[in-house]
Amino acid sequence: MAKQAKTNRSRTLGLFILFLIVAAIPLTVIISQQQQETRQRAAGIIATPAPGSRPPPCYIPQIIIDKIRSSTNNQNLNTQWRRLFGYGDVDLDGSVTARDAELVLKFVVNSYKLTPLQIEAADVNGTPNVLSGKSDVDSVDALKILRYTTGRFEKTFPVCGNWQVTPTCRPRPPCLDATPKCLIAETADMCPRPTPTCRPRPACLDATPRCLIAETSDMCPRTK
Repeated sequence: MAKQAKTNRSRTLGLFILFLIVAAIPLTVIISQQQQETRQRAAGIIATPAPGSRPPPCYIPQIIIDKIRSSTNNQNLNTQWRRLFGYGDVDLDGSVTARDAELVLKFVVNSYKLTPLQIEAADVNGTPNVLSGKSDVDSVDALKILRYTTGRFEKTFPVCGNWQVTPTCRPRPPCLDATPKCLIAETADMCPRPTPTCRPRPACLDATPRCLIAETSDMCPRTK
């Protein structure tokens, strides 16, 4: 009984802390947004949408992924890093849902742990192309994720910058490597340029071919 009472007190304390954190969101911003939305709904301009599952509006850049990967020091994760990770998708299941907002709130009140990768995905109002830390994730992120799931009030996240649509990697030129770099549309002009042949090459040149460019007789050392 004493253990159960202690658990109940801890849960109540956690909920109280969660309430304080949520209340710390700038009230003027929230009230203004809510008033505008209320007027629009009353006028029949918009309906009241229910949160649902949506694909991420943008994905974590490769440069950030590489930084997170190097910090984990876990070679067993190599295969995991071959897929895309979207902002707002905190549970990394491929879509943004109310569950992701819930995990952010639990993380803020120290009742749930997030990996460095999940922290980056949770910081939806962060600076684009800058690695996020624990202190960057707060209840504002949860609010924006929840609003994004309605499909009305948040079209994207601040961390996406001017990113509108994540281009597809399929179909993609077969000359590229096996791991798609979907941060930009992949085209044939991104294929590696063929290394020019060094054979046949002028006998006057040294023994080590300079194969980055085609070697011709006008490259031979000039004689006095």
